[in-house]
Amino acid sequence: MPKIDKACEVCGETFSVWPSRMYSAKTCSKVCGGKLTADKYAQARIKQDCAYCGKEFVFPKYQDGTRQCCSLECKAKIDSLRYHPKGEDCPNWKGGTTAHSDGYLYLFVEGHPFASTGAYVFEHRLVMEDWMRSEVPWHHFLIDVGGKLYLRPDIHVHHHNENKRDNSRKNLLACTNTSHRLIHDGKPPMDGEVWPDVAGSVPYEPMQVEVTCEQCGALFKKKRSLVAKVNVRFCTRTCYQKSFKNRNQI
Repeated sequence: MPKIDKACEVCGETFSVWPSRMYSAKTCSKVCGGKLTADKYAQARIKQDCAYCGKEFVFPKYQDGTRQCCSLECKAKIDSLRYHPKGEDCPNWKGGTTAHSDGYLYLFVEGHPFASTGAYVFEHRLVMEDWMRSEVPWHHFLIDVGGKLYLRPDIHVHHHNENKRDNSRKNLLACTNTSHRLIHDGKPPMDGEVWPDVAGSVPYEPMQVEVTCEQCGALFKKKRSLVAKVNVRFCTRTCYQKSFKNRNQI
């Protein structure tokens, strides 16, 4: 049985096939066959820009109308914005400022490398960052992240008047953890561990409050920061011991 001549659907060259392949044969070679398959594959798919990253991608026609993203990672980010909106898109948005449980003020700053979950940063740290960038950008309290200077996360910011919501520059002092403790104890901080530099002097006298002794009823003074952190109840250890004995005798 003689072969039948056919024209290749890709390159147009004539090739011969057995009569049994009269209808199935489309191309003259595997190379042309691969090109034909690729063309059919491309025609059966749709090109579209990713709804999140903007990158062009292709997908099957049967996904038309349901496919929006180029990958599962981009889809997860879209879903996060949709179901967990941030900033002004969040229904609980209060202008970007919120109060921390310790009394400090939080500000919404998207993209800050040291922001907490939800992109919030303490306002006093942001004020100190901006101040040091403009005055002492070479200071070792600052760290370069992505070409921008930020306050190192291990550096503390002290409030002179102990008002945690007074974040004016004159009320703030950048310091190390050690110097922060010295300041609260009414002692001069260490040289090179505070900015603006107040080394060798006492930045402020610790504020004291009056407390009534639960044992003898006498009034005594303690640092306000200590009273806020510890349940100060007795004026002396003697009064504490007497109270402890009285409790045991009951």
